[in-house]
Amino acid sequence: MSDLENKNGGELESKQSAPKPAKKKEKVSGFNRAATSMKKWFRELKSELKKVVWPSPKQLVNNTLIVIAAVIVVAIFVSLFDIGSQTVVSVLTRAFK
Repeated sequence: MSDLENKNGGELESKQSAPKPAKKKEKVSGFNRAATSMKKWFRELKSELKKVVWPSPKQLVNNTLIVIAAVIVVAIFVSLFDIGSQTVVSVLTRAFK
């Protein structure tokens, strides 16, 4: 039996549904449209925030400490590179004076 055959008599069913009647559009002023749009945005925002998996306080502290440590390590590397570059530039400027 194919997908389109009816179980009762083997007749083919049409995949097209009857056309829906056109909805009557109301004229909406710019302010009302903006207000409606904002309401929809806030509703969607609220539903999305319910889906968020928030970290526990222990995870939050742990991740914050990791970020602070990473920033300190990067700052040390940048400082060392800066000091090294400054030394090389000063040596080269004295050598070619």
